[in-house]
Amino acid sequence: MADGRSTPDDAAFLLVARSDPAPQAETTAVRVVFFTDMKGSTALKQDMAEKWDENAYQRLRRQHDALLTEVITRGGPGEIIKSMGDGFLAVFHTPSTAVERALETFEPYNANIAAPMERLAGEQIAPAPEPGREAGGEPKPRAPQVRIIRSWEHVARDGREFAERGAGMMYWFKVPLGGIAYPEGFRNFLQPALLNPRITKIRFVLDSTNATVRRLWYDNVLPLIQIWASRESRSIKLEQQDDDCGRLLDAGPPPKALAWIFADLSMEFTPCFKLLVPDLDTDDATESEAQVFLSTASRAVRSKDGTLSSVRIPDAILRVRASEDDSLLYALNTVANQWGSLFT
Repeated sequence: MADGRSTPDDAAFLLVARSDPAPQAETTAVRVVFFTDMKGSTALKQDMAEKWDENAYQRLRRQHDALLTEVITRGGPGEIIKSMGDGFLAVFHTPSTAVERALETFEPYNANIAAPMERLAGEQIAPAPEPGREAGGEPKPRAPQVRIIRSWEHVARDGREFAERGAGMMYWFKVPLGGIAYPEGFRNFLQPALLNPRITKIRFVLDSTNATVRRLWYDNVLPLIQIWASRESRSIKLEQQDDDCGRLLDAGPPPKALAWIFADLSMEFTPCFKLLVPDLDTDDATESEAQVFLSTASRAVRSKDGTLSSVRIPDAILRVRASEDDSLLYALNTVANQWGSLFT
């Protein structure tokens, strides 16, 4: 370049020196934005809260989230970006995988009939008809899950049937004793349970804050039991630790124990109820059932000293079996279990 002119080699040098930078690697790619949603979750949440409890939906949602997380992330093709309460926002790297996994978050099955499908099916399964509705037909009226029984006469009849056909262990929780404090009520409610060989234990949880209940128990109910035992030639042994608890042991056959405790139930908001549950000391598998007291009526009863007392008798009850409403029976059984240790 001494004379100011470029040689061919110099030109090549200058050309390379002035050229643009080498192009960078391409950074674009295909991504699939993937949304999931639990259909009708608001209505489902309300329905589950009414039938079971408020946490039932949350337990279902956790199972739902665990299932979808496994389907989306298994093997690394998908990534969950955000949880939206009843669904997810996710991203897949390939459209074909996204479609396959979507068909898998959707494939319905009934675990009581068959195991989940390992491979995708090629046809959609038609939804089952709604309860009370035939396929393609009009909805049928649904039978009530619980029965409300009204009027003293029907309540007494149902109480007799409850004791005659029941089995297992019978709890009387916070029940007003007016129904069994006189001969007619005793014959309808308690006597059938004493005669029923399948009822092995009878347990009363009585309110110690109600003086009338204590007086009725010792002045009316226990004497009626003793009169019945004498008439039936039953050998009953009384075991009583103090004024707040005791039990009667019937040698049988079959052997039977009737026990009672007095406890402060003034802050107990559980309704009055009678409950039949399986007795774990026997091998009999029995169905739980209950009578929940809805209302009571007033009636007079004469004590052994000749005085008259105003008592409450059941006038309307809610009758329920485990096959009809297991959540209600579970709640009542939980209450009974809280006091069960006091009877040992």
